[in-house]
Amino acid sequence: PLNYVQTLKKDPWVIFAACVDSHGRVQVHSDPQWIGKTWDHTEDLSTIQVSGAGRDFHSGQIHLYAPVTFVDTTVGMALIGGDPQVLDRISQTRLLATLSQLKRVGVATFFLAALVGLMLAFSFSRPIGKLVEASRAIGSGRLDFVTPIAQRGDELGVLAREMNQMAKQLKELDETKDELLAQVTHDLRSPMAAIYMYAEHMLTIDKNREKILPQ
Repeated sequence: PLNYVQTLKKDPWVIFAACVDSHGRVQVHSDPQWIGKTWDHTEDLSTIQVSGAGRDFHSGQIHLYAPVTFVDTTVGMALIGGDPQVLDRISQTRLLATLSQLKRVGVATFFLAALVGLMLAFSFSRPIGKLVEASRAIGSGRLDFVTPIAQRGDELGVLAREMNQMAKQLKELDETKDELLAQVTHDLRSPMAAIYMYAEHMLTIDKNREKILPQ
C-alpha cells in the first residue's frame, strides 16, 4: 500500500495520500511522519458510506475520500489531499490541449471534406461534359455518335444509354424517311414523265394548240 501511496504522491496536484482506520489513526501516509498519529478530521468517519470529495476550508486543500469496508463494516477511510490551484492549472492545460487537438482534427476534417468534394465534383463534371458533347453531336445530325460513359453504373450511365438509344432510333427514322422518299420519287417518275410527254405533244404537235395556249 505504501508504494501505491507514493505513486499517487508523484501526481503534481496531490499533496498527500493516506489511509486512516476507524479510530482515526493514520496507518499509511505519503509522509511517514504522520503514520501512527491521529487524523484531525475524523468526526464524520463513521458516516462515510460512499466515495466523495470535499474542501478543507482551513488548509484550502481538496480532499477526496473513499470508505474502506470489511464485511459490510466501515473500518477506515482512504484519503487524497490535493492543491486546487495546481489542479485548476492542470485542468486548464489539459483542456487547452484537448481544444487544440480538436482544432487540428477539425481543420484536417475540413480539408479532407473539401478534397472529397473536389473529387466528387470532378467525377461528375467530366461525364456531364461527355453528355453535353453527345447532345451537341446528335443535334448536329451525327446520329451514329455513341457516348463512352454509357458503361457507367450510376444515373449518368443510365442517361447516356438512353441518349444512345434515342440517337439509334432517330437514325432508323431518318433511314426510313429516305427509303420512303426514294420509293415515292420512283413511283411518281413514270406518271410525271407521261404527263410531260402529253403536255409537250399538246403544245407542239396538236392542231388545236392555239386554243390551249393562253391568249
